[in-house]
Amino acid sequence: MTSRREHGTVTPDEQLQRWAVGDPVCPNTAGECCPDFSCCRPKLLWPEEKRRSFVQADQRTREAMLVGALGALSADAGLRAHVIGNHEPNRPPPTSRTPPPRRGRRP
Repeated sequence: MTSRREHGTVTPDEQLQRWAVGDPVCPNTAGECCPDFSCCRPKLLWPEEKRRSFVQADQRTREAMLVGALGALSADAGLRAHVIGNHEPNRPPPTSRTPPPRRGRRP
C-alpha cells in the first residue's frame, strides 16, 4: 500500500462483490482497499463466511469488523497500533487528546 493511490476502475460496489467471492482488487474508484486489505496483503483474506457476513452486515457491524481488519493489517506490517471506533452517535467527537486544564492554583 502506498500513501498516494490512483483511483481504480471498479466501483466500491463492484469491488465489494468481487472481494466477497475471493477476488480482491484495489483501488476502487474511491481509491479504497478491500475491507480486509487482502488486495494488498493476500494472506489477510478473510474466510468466505466472514466476507459474506460483512457484505450483509449493517454499518455499525461493518465498522467493528473494519477495526479488526486494521488491527490485523498493522500486526502483519509489524506495527503496533491502537484502533478506536467511531464516536457515540449523540455525542460530539473529541476535539483534542490533551487533558483538560487543572483547576486551582498554579505552581
